[in-house]
Amino acid sequence: MKFVLPCILAIGIFPAAIASEGTAQESKTEYYHVIGNKVDGNTFLGWRQYESACISCHGPGATGSDIAPDLTASINRYTPLEFETRVLERYLINIPGDEMKDSTRTAYREWIRAEISKQEMRDEGDLATMPQWKHNPAVKERIQGLYGYLKARSDGVLGPDRPELLTE
Repeated sequence: MKFVLPCILAIGIFPAAIASEGTAQESKTEYYHVIGNKVDGNTFLGWRQYESACISCHGPGATGSDIAPDLTASINRYTPLEFETRVLERYLINIPGDEMKDSTRTAYREWIRAEISKQEMRDEGDLATMPQWKHNPAVKERIQGLYGYLKARSDGVLGPDRPELLTE
């Protein structure tokens, strides 16, 4: 009789534990929708674009390599628009308007020239440089999905493995 009650309790609890393990975590933001390893269509296309254009430099799962940074760490520094600009344009630099004093404007321009010069020196050296992707229609078309994929990776709601397509 000592063993019957614990067995009955275990039978009642065990199926509940199995059911809770089988329930996939859901995470939905304005950038992605993830349930377990399944993602919305836009995020899935972003993953495909990453695999096609980015993995060779940024590595599997966007965790970086010897030649390119870990995008799961850096994506949070950018808004979707800043990310798009950074990926599609290489030197898109907006110099502020007339409200800036001439001395500040001159210093700002010198800083920009120095940054471009550093980038060009890297082009000639061993380090790789982020290419412009604006002429690649697939990248332009899927840039927001790419942001969503990287954001989901960064937020820890999506693993490095191939996601499945979420059918809603």
